[in-house]
Amino acid sequence: MKTNSSILEKNMDYALRELRYMPEGRLKVRKRDSGTITCELVDQRNGHYFSKGITNDDEIVAKLARKAYLEAKVDILKNDLDLMDTIVDIFVEPSHENVLRQLPKSFTNLDDRYFFPYAEKYRDWMFRNQEENLMYLSDKKNITGDGKKVRSKSEVTIYEEILSSVNPFLYEPRLLLERHEMSPDFAVAVEEVGPRERGADIIDGMRVKYWEHYGKMDDPSYVESFYSRVEIYKKFGINIGDNLIVTFETKECPLSTEEVRAIVRRHFPMGKMVF
Repeated sequence: MKTNSSILEKNMDYALRELRYMPEGRLKVRKRDSGTITCELVDQRNGHYFSKGITNDDEIVAKLARKAYLEAKVDILKNDLDLMDTIVDIFVEPSHENVLRQLPKSFTNLDDRYFFPYAEKYRDWMFRNQEENLMYLSDKKNITGDGKKVRSKSEVTIYEEILSSVNPFLYEPRLLLERHEMSPDFAVAVEEVGPRERGADIIDGMRVKYWEHYGKMDDPSYVESFYSRVEIYKKFGINIGDNLIVTFETKECPLSTEEVRAIVRRHFPMGKMVF
């Protein structure tokens, strides 16, 4: 039962984090007699309501639809957590179908693509290229909110903050640089590129930024390994401050969530690769 509560709490945390990036206002969806779907942004300022037609603004419709979806999901999750304190086995599963039932019926007229952060082509990209590093699997003892096993608590933080940005990304992708086989901790897509473009920072038609976290910088041999890896990356055009992000920590100075969040906001604006 504790496991179920933990999963619900993590799901709610994800939703609340993503909601922080959403625009002001509410989405109102209407279906005309003619069958036409119209969308409005409704907001309240200085005690007065106003509305604005946004039917042709696909980006804001998507963000507001996603916002409404997340708020409905949070309502279900809060209710479930309350129920779990009193009624052990009876709660509403926060499934897609149940979340939609929580929304106004008119929202069922919207395509599912408005409610989910990754467009189908980006989900396919993530699936095709997730050839994960299989070395030292026993080190992966930390679990993210969506069930991914990673190597450290700091990697959990980085993973979940990137996930909140809803930019497509890979964890420990296999990267061959001539005779060097590298597995950067993360590769986050930042833009699509043409089929003829080539480079060490391009994976299957997507330009990426790599993220390496170095968590034992108080170990001299580990520091040597860091410098060696950076030199290899540099040789192939992957440079710190450009397409390589590096974070560090020691036992005395752990990596903070605030630091990770600031990096994610700076390098991966929410929804840039999605809407």
